Amino acid sequence: DSREAIIFDTSVYVKSSPEAKGTNLFMLHEGSKVQLVDEVSGWWKVKIANGNVGWMPASAGKVI
Repeated sequence: DSREAIIFDTSVYVKSSPEAKGTNLFMLHEGSKVQLVDEVSGWWKVKIANGNVGWMPASAGKVI
């Protein structure tokens, strides 16, 4: 029962932890699809198609 989301911001950094000061791991662009793994205080833990995992602000995307 996996939930997915689409990125609606032009671009968003996916971070190592659910906080603005977390290390930037990689960037996602508008239209990218992610799998939602977890949610903490307005942050989503996401997994992308290549297996990379990190945290992004929930405000940057919409659940589909």
